[in-house]
Amino acid sequence: MTPTGPYYPITTTEKGPMWRKLHSQGVPGHGSQPYGRENAVIDMAAAITRLVQSPAPVRISDEWRAIVETGAFGELSEMLVSEDLVDEAIEILAATDVGLARWVHALTHMTFSPNIVHGGVKSNVIPDSTEADVDVRVLPGHEVDDVDDHFRKALGDLYDRIEVVPAMDDYVANSSPSSGLLWEAIGDGLQAVEGTRDRFPMMVTGTTDSRFFRQRGTVAYGVGLYEHTLKPSDFAAMFHGNNERVSLESIDRTERLLFETVAAFGRRSATG
Repeated sequence: MTPTGPYYPITTTEKGPMWRKLHSQGVPGHGSQPYGRENAVIDMAAAITRLVQSPAPVRISDEWRAIVETGAFGELSEMLVSEDLVDEAIEILAATDVGLARWVHALTHMTFSPNIVHGGVKSNVIPDSTEADVDVRVLPGHEVDDVDDHFRKALGDLYDRIEVVPAMDDYVANSSPSSGLLWEAIGDGLQAVEGTRDRFPMMVTGTTDSRFFRQRGTVAYGVGLYEHTLKPSDFAAMFHGNNERVSLESIDRTERLLFETVAAFGRRSATG
């Protein structure tokens, strides 16, 4: 919702996944004699702590500016497009809506989330190896070197003892233009279902198969309508979280929007 009424997000841009796998090595031994031992878990714990405590790189992208320009953030708008002030603005948002603050943080920062850690074989054996998976997401303009440079900076002297390797193929952020035949057809669909063409290009923090279509030069958008009572922060919290679901109302509204969009695309295509 904006000061002038509802604005509907159409996903045009996705952050890029550049997951990393971390490996640490130690020397095995009996857990009853830990003094002076090289414990792989200790190095990994220290590395993860440094990574999450190191300030994440900020980038104010054109895609983020387009979101802020809808007017949805009111008096915080100027702060939210400043690399020097955006973190302060996020803290202000967190005081009343931590979910919204989390979303804003992800759309203005390269993010690092250590989500899997494996180490050790038995409670009384000092581990000789530990492995961690870190979900790294990059913004438009970030490259592979930016990710690797941040790991070096964050880990400091631990970097020489922690092996950091790609966990999957690296993908930069990807997007489709907010213009053209399909973009206008989506506007027609919204007009038919919601009575307005007001929409804006949205960047999302996750990854979909759209990146594969875009690699091949195909326009790809994320389009859907959800129940009016669902706050954006509550919607975002459901992804891979507790009570993850899609409501029947959302399915019905999205089906009607897609039907009208496809019909409009056909009409526009026929007339050139």
